[in-house]
Amino acid sequence: ASAAAAAAGGSGAYIVARASPQAAQRVLDALREELLPLNRRFVSLGRCRDLQERGCTLGLVQDYGGKQLAAPSSHTRKRKKLARALCEACREIDPDFRFTSIQVNLNARYRMHTDGQDAGPSRMFSCGNFTEGRLWLHSWPQQSWQPMDTHDQWIAFDGREYHLTEPWEGHERFSLVYFTHPAWNETGEVLAPEGRAALEELGFPWPRSEDDIFREELPKPSERREVARNSLPSELGPLEDALPAWDYEDGR
Repeated sequence: ASAAAAAAGGSGAYIVARASPQAAQRVLDALREELLPLNRRFVSLGRCRDLQERGCTLGLVQDYGGKQLAAPSSHTRKRKKLARALCEACREIDPDFRFTSIQVNLNARYRMHTDGQDAGPSRMFSCGNFTEGRLWLHSWPQQSWQPMDTHDQWIAFDGREYHLTEPWEGHERFSLVYFTHPAWNETGEVLAPEGRAALEELGFPWPRSEDDIFREELPKPSERREVARNSLPSELGPLEDALPAWDYEDGR
């Protein structure tokens, strides 16, 4: 699948490349050096048996308490070495892919949800001591689900589509999702120039043009939810039903 097709959206997930053992180990070592904060994202909280879920976003995020609407996250300022290492890992494997943000997870099992505010295609990579734990991605154009093994493997996908994490065996599953924040091309009161400059200095390859973001919109998540849920594979439907009800409209 081409980068242009991915930018257009709706092309489904595809494998970008398998990481070499050395490259995968470098990413894993960088992640193990950091004590990540507890994962507070509602789509993940408390879903992973007795494993403690951790995670944070590096790069550009909504800045609810600051003067700008979007800014580098506090976790980025505290974890510059990790941000540099993760940006370098993605650029090495996929030099043409551009992004503003990285969601870093440890033992986070995400239920069916969308990353509805993503401005462009995503990349995902997972590593650690585990088996199974694939990403399942729904394709709205194809009206079907597709499993993708991300263990030591880079994949491209459209985060606006419904997706979820299947259960896994093992005590350590790191996952990384690289994406573009919707404020990527804003200035002034929305995104301070120094915020972008600080992230680019850390290695975030900022989108350069409209070619790096989605050109086609998908129907609203609420218009796709029922189709996605009803078409879940038989082995995943009961697992999703067993989870407590939640509000799908709450966002990313």
